[in-house]
Amino acid sequence: MADGDGPVTGTSQAAPDFRERVPQHREAAAAAGFRAVQSTPLIDAAGTLLGVLSTHYPEPHQMQDADRLIIRHDGELAGQIMTQRNARQDGLG
Repeated sequence: MADGDGPVTGTSQAAPDFRERVPQHREAAAAAGFRAVQSTPLIDAAGTLLGVLSTHYPEPHQMQDADRLIIRHDGELAGQIMTQRNARQDGLG
């Protein structure tokens, strides 16, 4: 995530105002056009990190419970799809 904790802890991380949380990357965030970011690790059933799903917001954004629920669901679905795709590519599915 913004500070790299998400994949390490296996939990979603959010920076409601990226410029304040990670000031050393303020210029890069401004150039990319975002102020807030959340990142959710994509982890398969075996606990293997497959990737990270990040959502960027143009303005400071405080995550609500509904946001977290949708993002968690989307992350779980993406992990399942990636696992199935990898199994097919390996000739297992």
